[in-house]
Amino acid sequence: MRTKGLNFRKHSQKKPKQANAITVGLLIDDECFFNNDPLYLGLTAKSNDIMEFYIADALRTLGYKVQIIPFKNSIEILIEDLKAHRYDLVFNMVQHYKNDRKGELFIPAVLDMLGIRYTGPDSAGIFNHE
Repeated sequence: MRTKGLNFRKHSQKKPKQANAITVGLLIDDECFFNNDPLYLGLTAKSNDIMEFYIADALRTLGYKVQIIPFKNSIEILIEDLKAHRYDLVFNMVQHYKNDRKGELFIPAVLDMLGIRYTGPDSAGIFNHE
């Protein structure tokens, strides 16, 4: 059945534009990471149920190279990972640090320290909001 004006396609049918060579690191909470779908390609039904999958899918559709970065509640491991890869931009989706929502303010501080561009508020913005 075809609905007028709407085009429904599966992720695998989408052909991303090749115009951008920008690498985006999608920084997510570790509990949102799936070992059986580490690139968030929608290989599992569970990954299709979370917002992070749709953001990765949208960025790829726009032509960006997306790498998933699971935040393992360790600033040291995060710094090592960020230094080991060359992300042009980090899409920050982390919502807590060690199960504390106020702890998320450390993420933009680390990104600022490393000189990496990112989405979302800086540490001061998160601190003032809390």
